[in-house]
Amino acid sequence: INDSLGHAAGDELLMGVAGRLRSSVRAGWETRQSVVARLGGDEFAILLGDVRDEADAGMVAQRILDGLASPFNLDGHQVFATVSVGIALSSPGDSPEDLLHNADTAMYNAKAAGKARFAVFDQGMRERAVARLEIETGLRKAIDARELVLYYQPELSVSSQRVIGYEALVRWNHPERGILPPSEFIPIAEESELIVHVGRWVLNEACRQMAEWDKEFVFDPPLTISVNVAPRQLNDASLVEDVKRVLRETGLDPKRLKLEVTEGSIMQDPEMALATLRRLKLMNIGLEIDDFGTGYSSLSYLQKLPFDTVKIDRSFIRELGVCPESSEIVRTIVNLARSLDMGVVAEGVETKDQFETVNTLGCGYVQGYYFARPASAENAEALMRERDNLRRAFVVLQGTDGRSPAPRRGDQIAKPPANRAPETALVRI
Repeated sequence: INDSLGHAAGDELLMGVAGRLRSSVRAGWETRQSVVARLGGDEFAILLGDVRDEADAGMVAQRILDGLASPFNLDGHQVFATVSVGIALSSPGDSPEDLLHNADTAMYNAKAAGKARFAVFDQGMRERAVARLEIETGLRKAIDARELVLYYQPELSVSSQRVIGYEALVRWNHPERGILPPSEFIPIAEESELIVHVGRWVLNEACRQMAEWDKEFVFDPPLTISVNVAPRQLNDASLVEDVKRVLRETGLDPKRLKLEVTEGSIMQDPEMALATLRRLKLMNIGLEIDDFGTGYSSLSYLQKLPFDTVKIDRSFIRELGVCPESSEIVRTIVNLARSLDMGVVAEGVETKDQFETVNTLGCGYVQGYYFARPASAENAEALMRERDNLRRAFVVLQGTDGRSPAPRRGDQIAKPPANRAPETALVRI
């Protein structure tokens, strides 16, 4: 509000919110002691006296949410304001600081659950908050301590049965808990500037690794490496310069790099996202829209955004054969992508039936456990070397044939889907 309409409008909004908060507290609470206060910025606190139970406080919180549902009129502009409400009930021995801290913890839980709602503090919230703090503190050290590692999952072409590239997936090699999946630390990193540092490290390491594999193997056509870009990264002014620097330092061809962006991150600031994506596109970097179908309001932006590929969210693939609507959703996404001259990747393919269905629906590329789980760089490289050696053996065996062309160095064999005949078991990179 301050940036777009000016500070006077921002002050008017704060006064309007304060007035509705007081009205919400007074309604049904006239005879009880209560205080409505602004703590600072856009944070308010309400102290309710003579509260019988959670239901009492919950009624006031819901009344606040309802009271803020209608828009504010700021100098001719209609503005909607939502709030996240945290409720803490006092207990014997609690200090005022404890009460405020507990309410704050509950408020952040409400915000994390989707905003525009309320949550009541319980001891589990405090334990989770402590655990999150430990994760955040440990993650800050993990970047410098080189505890982060990348795993690589292949992406295959359905028509050629060829591995066309890898997606880089970050893991945390925790000194006490071992390998942690991204679900345990990425959401926490995304709530702070940490995700920018983690994302910068992933970009650098993925490009470095692909450049190193290029020196060891010959791939025809060249493999690509896909790197996920978090919302904070996409809306960070340094992203384009980070990409330029990494490509310059590693020597990787920009055409070999793909950046994956989610729908939600685009919608946080569509204009800035569009400007950033266009700059990246001018550098000949591949752009993929990830988890497609789970975002909101981005269809109107899709034709404006310079994406090369749509990645269908695994939630739709998982429901294939179970929920009839999922097949129609996948078919619609495929047709939409084709009309925009974009490729389509089906993520999370885990069974033969799912593979056959996405193939029938026209998905050109697939990725998932049915073909390969993410592997460490060492394991992925060992597999490349083993397959390279097999090809060298084929060259020797076919050298006097005179009919079959010798396999190219770097071509690879991958385990075929179970329904494929042996003669189609050759998967090449």
